[in-house]
Amino acid sequence: MRNRLTVIGAFLLLYIVLVNLSAYLLFFLINTAYDLCVANGLTGGAELIGYYTQGGGFILYVLALNAITQYLIGMPVAAYFMKKFLSAEPAEEGSRVSVADAVMIVPIVFFLMIAGSVLGSLTAGILGNLTGENFTNSTVEMLVSGTLPVTILFVVIIAPIAEELFFRRLLIDLVRPIGRRGAVMLSGVCFALFHQNLFQFFYTLFLGIVLALIYEKTRRIRYTILIHILVNFVGGLILPWSAEVLETLDPDALAAGILPPEILPALLFFAAFFLLVIVGMVLTVIWIARGRMRLEERPETPSYRDFRRAFITSPGMLLYMIVCIGFAVFNLFG
Repeated sequence: MRNRLTVIGAFLLLYIVLVNLSAYLLFFLINTAYDLCVANGLTGGAELIGYYTQGGGFILYVLALNAITQYLIGMPVAAYFMKKFLSAEPAEEGSRVSVADAVMIVPIVFFLMIAGSVLGSLTAGILGNLTGENFTNSTVEMLVSGTLPVTILFVVIIAPIAEELFFRRLLIDLVRPIGRRGAVMLSGVCFALFHQNLFQFFYTLFLGIVLALIYEKTRRIRYTILIHILVNFVGGLILPWSAEVLETLDPDALAAGILPPEILPALLFFAAFFLLVIVGMVLTVIWIARGRMRLEERPETPSYRDFRRAFITSPGMLLYMIVCIGFAVFNLFG
């Protein structure tokens, strides 16, 4: 058991190293190309590169660089070696999600999303008070300043598909032979650590565990992809936009009854979303009390206690966690 977890942790660590090294390399090559253009009087090339690295195309540049290093370099290489060295358990037919369950899952996910975001912000605030720093969530700031097509392409479409295929289908299928509950928890923890962002840690941890539960119960990755797309659309696009609109509201204009046209949709969205979060909180308690989120283990499967012990003593997993936490601290103070 520990050997399998060590191999998985080692290749997750390889993934993180590849992503960061390739990002630095691409960044160096692009900056070198810019310097060469400037030195040789290639004004057009310098202006083009400068637009994406320093100007209006910066968000597209960052998201594209992120997608290339993570989804075209890091994930494929790590997935290849994981499947080469470890055997995955074929996904058997699971249960289908009924319309009623689908309707209830959405508010549960929204509640966990908000609960995780609040916990992340509180943790960052406590650390900020202890260190005298004013931490900000750079991911949200970047998404707010990005253009709609760019955000939809990279955040709402590409990221959910790639991350679900890797952290849900691949990881869970590899870990399932040594425990279904362990596979779900490992998927959620590794998914949260992978973001290397304190503000997002609890949010992605809760989301990762729920998505892993859904995949393990249904064995249909399309369900988790659709939910992940919905979460990123709401959390990465609609919520930041609504918050930005409401922050620009002039109290004097409000008192005079003068409202910009976008204020009403933002208010309606916040009201509906708040209601869904309350409903989701109630449904989460009910589902936990009724055992809806419980997984049955096979008799030959090692105990979950043994899995936890193997997980926290696995050299590969420990290194992966230490490196991810290190990058998260670096990103926080950087």
